[in-house]
Amino acid sequence: MLAQVPGEDYRLALRHILDSLIGLPGLKIYWGTTGCSLRVAVPGRGLLSVGWIFPPDVPRWMGLTDLTLGWYDDGQGVDVSDAGQAALNDYFSTLSRLDGEARPDSGAIRGWTFKSAATAAHASKLAEAIHVVVSQLRADLTQVS
Repeated sequence: MLAQVPGEDYRLALRHILDSLIGLPGLKIYWGTTGCSLRVAVPGRGLLSVGWIFPPDVPRWMGLTDLTLGWYDDGQGVDVSDAGQAALNDYFSTLSRLDGEARPDSGAIRGWTFKSAATAAHASKLAEAIHVVVSQLRADLTQVS
C-alpha cells in the first residue's frame, strides 16, 4: 500500500505510524485490498475501528482517503462503557488539534482525515494518540474481564 503513496515524507510518516503500532497489545491491523483498518477489542461489542489508512485522493470504503483517525458509529451509538466513551472523546479532542480535516457527519465515521502535510508534520503525535486510545480502551477491557 505504501508504494501507492506519493511523496517520500508522507510515505515515511505513514511507515513511522504503522511501525509504531506493530505489536501494540489489543490493536489489530486488518489489511484489505487497498488499505487497512486499525481495530481494538472492546467489551460487549467486539472490534471497534479507530483508524483507517488508504492511498490518497481516490475515495475508498465510506469515501475515506489518506489517514483517517476516529471511530465507526453505525448511527445507533457506539456500544462502549462510559470510560470507553470518555477515551473516544479524548481521542477526538486530541486529533482536533493536529491539522486534520473534520470528516463530515456521515452518521458512520466520527473523526479526522490527515492528508500528506498534516500526517508528515504530526506523525509522532498521531501515533501517540492511537497508542493512548488503544491503551485506554484495553484498560476498560481488563476492568470488565
